[in-house]
Amino acid sequence: MKKVILSLFSHNAHIIARYMLLTHALHETGIKIYILDLTNKLEGEIDKYAKLYKSKHTFTYININQCINRRKSFNKKELNKILNHFNKTDPTPVCSSTNFISDFTTENNIDLSPAIKQVKDDYLKIFFIKLLEAIDLLNIINPSIFVYACELDFSTRAYIAASNFNGLKVISMQHCEGNGEEYEQLPILADYYLAYSPYNCKKLIEMGVGKDKILFSGMIENDKIYTNNINIRNLHNHASPSNDIGKRIESAKYTILIALKPNNSKKYIYINKKAIRILAKLSRKNPQIVVLLKLHPNDKDDIQKISIINKQFISDSIFIIKSSCPLTELLKLSNLFITFNSSAIVDAHVINTRTIVIDEDDGKWPDWDFYKTYNKVDIKKLELEIINEFQYNKPLESPLLPAQRELFLFYFRYKFDNLNGHRMVQLFLSVLQNKPNITYFNQQKELDLALNLIRHTPHKR
Repeated sequence: MKKVILSLFSHNAHIIARYMLLTHALHETGIKIYILDLTNKLEGEIDKYAKLYKSKHTFTYININQCINRRKSFNKKELNKILNHFNKTDPTPVCSSTNFISDFTTENNIDLSPAIKQVKDDYLKIFFIKLLEAIDLLNIINPSIFVYACELDFSTRAYIAASNFNGLKVISMQHCEGNGEEYEQLPILADYYLAYSPYNCKKLIEMGVGKDKILFSGMIENDKIYTNNINIRNLHNHASPSNDIGKRIESAKYTILIALKPNNSKKYIYINKKAIRILAKLSRKNPQIVVLLKLHPNDKDDIQKISIINKQFISDSIFIIKSSCPLTELLKLSNLFITFNSSAIVDAHVINTRTIVIDEDDGKWPDWDFYKTYNKVDIKKLELEIINEFQYNKPLESPLLPAQRELFLFYFRYKFDNLNGHRMVQLFLSVLQNKPNITYFNQQKELDLALNLIRHTPHKR
């Protein structure tokens, strides 16, 4: 029986949900799947999503505490192999600050090289310990493929090194919309990279990934978007306060959904509060408006611990929605969607929900507003923009610009043919059979056509 390990290093709702959909599809082919918890803290979260997606029977949960470190040392050949990998994938966090440290020490005539060397040496020792544990666990399970979710934390790098050491195939399976601007500086460590859209393919090539390493599947969530629907009567399971949220939405004239930033920094908490205050004020003035505050996928579902939510914001018209609740299901219930720069913009286009993007946070993002299919405003103008939308009372099915929306969706989401999961599974099977089906080449003409249309769109800034 072929075996695949899907590794997790955070409770990000996107990647856990995607893993649940993938385990369903792979399980049907007879492949045995292990979900590896690299933190030893995610069993409860994984179990919650397994119940939500009815995939409890499709995988085996394991964590790194189940490693049995039986080996005491490496021989010289093994050590050189590990050191060569380490030189390419230096896991020390100090390396990301090397240029800054170098400039600072030169300007101030300070020699920190001994301290930097000591830090690297200390991390190398820790890396070797984690590598030993990873090799032992891989030897016990004996998988054929190791999958990681885009970012490269310390433990993930150790397991990639152990996979290379054991001769496994490594696949990078990105979360959200896949590889984008924020990941373009990551080293190329995987044997293959899953791509969900033409945009992904373009970014991967720009990152230096060879075209023969791109497995172009489409996004597995697309298969479920038009078949899954939340029973509005059961929405209380995802909300706080939970009383009568379904009835309140049904009786409301206008429902506003906002996707919040993660509450993990002072900056994001500050801009979340600014937006919530505006919405709270509007809902008090207009009883016909219901506001849904959707927590970010990086926030856990323990609403009581979210510091931005306090009594001054809560009313019978404002509800907090857990991070585990699928955003696309909420978009189906909403007249207006508000978000910051986020992949949630793409979800809104999928469901065809009118959208306002708050242009408040910095960072490198895809050029989503290239197509002019939504309004982008400074947060100071948010209230006026919402009032205009509410007064026009644009219907729930009010379309975005049809032609531009179609281009947008093709470039960022590709296909809605209910076969994305099938394509993804076939790609995994082809890698397991050592005959990778490089779908990028198979669809080269279609991708070239998409990029050509995008280059010639009249809406380019």
